Amino acid sequence: MIPLDPWVPLGAALLAYHNGRHDALLRIDSDVFDSEDVAVRHYYRPDMDPLEDLDRRALEHCSGAVLDAGAGAGRHALDLQCQGLEVTAIDVAEDAVQVMLDRGISDVRQGDIFTSELGSYDTILLLMNGIGLAGHHEGLQKLFDRFGELLKPDGRVVFDAAGLDAEISHLDAQTLSDMAIGNPQLGEVFFRLTFDDLEGSWYPWLFPTSTQVTDAAHRAGFDFTVIGRGARGAFLAEVTRRAETPRGVRG
Repeated sequence: MIPLDPWVPLGAALLAYHNGRHDALLRIDSDVFDSEDVAVRHYYRPDMDPLEDLDRRALEHCSGAVLDAGAGAGRHALDLQCQGLEVTAIDVAEDAVQVMLDRGISDVRQGDIFTSELGSYDTILLLMNGIGLAGHHEGLQKLFDRFGELLKPDGRVVFDAAGLDAEISHLDAQTLSDMAIGNPQLGEVFFRLTFDDLEGSWYPWLFPTSTQVTDAAHRAGFDFTVIGRGARGAFLAEVTRRAETPRGVRG
């Protein structure tokens, strides 16, 4: 079997669920966590399912023109659009784009936040550990620099994340020691998705701590604020451009 683009299985799974396969499962393999089969419903987020608390709080912090990056099946974009906001939803998976169009999202793009031609936004939204798309610690800085290109002067980025230190705190000492071998930067995890006979390539995902995010944000000229906390080390954060220090005043 020749591995496909990493996100093809997820897109296919979302489309299958959208078309009625409500018992669909997505296989997730990892170099850190145990393999598991996850209900696609968790990623599709049907309209009737209530959003989790951190998600609801994140949407309350969105305003103006919004870019929903890695939008998946579009539940968050759809909720914001229903509130009357101007929303652009972007995802790399072609089938996910089709699902979002079918669900009625007006402005849907296929692509990634790093290389796609996009506009200027008041809010950039990344949920479901969306900051992890940075892939690795060097990519985190690249992502924050990209935010600087896409945000309007008074814009903000709203995202959730979870540090791997909290995710794996329940593991025993030997397991933690084994994980550390060949993995000098804890937080960088590789995943592989499989749906039916579609097996994606391995891809990197980042679980940064709030300290790592704060450092990257500050280097890119942003202030970082935690605006909510969830289970297993998850946190909701907002970054805004740092106010310039007036002339003659030391920072």
